[in-house]
Amino acid sequence: MVFSIFKNIIKSVLPASLWLNLRLFRETNINRKVAKDYIKQMLNDKSPITTQMDQHIIGACDVFEYKSILEVGSGGGRLSYWYLFNRKDFSGIEPDIWYRKLVNNFFYDMGFGKHRIQDGDIHNIEFDDNAFDIVTSNAVIEHIQDPIKAVNELFRVARRGCVITFPYGHEADSPDHIQHFYEKDVEELFSNYNYKSSIVYDRPDGNRCFLVIIKK
Repeated sequence: MVFSIFKNIIKSVLPASLWLNLRLFRETNINRKVAKDYIKQMLNDKSPITTQMDQHIIGACDVFEYKSILEVGSGGGRLSYWYLFNRKDFSGIEPDIWYRKLVNNFFYDMGFGKHRIQDGDIHNIEFDDNAFDIVTSNAVIEHIQDPIKAVNELFRVARRGCVITFPYGHEADSPDHIQHFYEKDVEELFSNYNYKSSIVYDRPDGNRCFLVIIKK
């Protein structure tokens, strides 16, 4: 209660842009702490940890018969490690150098040193057409300027299809979410593809997310 009152006072006196930056700074630190905690636990357990959202993505990938996979936006590396642990031919790209260093150091510690998360931009994926059986992107396109170009790139480098997730509307909203999607937006974004869209929850009783499977 006291914190909420204090927060509202601070918000009322600060310029909107500064308040936004403070929120973003706080959420970035929270997300990085969560990622480090998962890495620490996986190091201790010597096995992957998957969230409810991760399980949705893994299940969607099973729609395809696949060996090679590209993860666009690897983040804290939970799914990345699951793919490696299950002997998938895995590649990943992540634009945030902090996450790349975290995950690549973890891979080295776990004996997967030859696998590296690379720097990359979802708008311009530096792989050939049809380079991977499937391509995944979890909670990325809500952050970017051009979702249409991004989806086209994901589709281009996939041989069999894509699995893409993103928040429903303003749920799980963050200061760096610059896109918000509802049913009509999903229909427009994927109208040129053979796709199936469903709504899943990121955790028990959590926020809704779209899960889109595109088949070639």
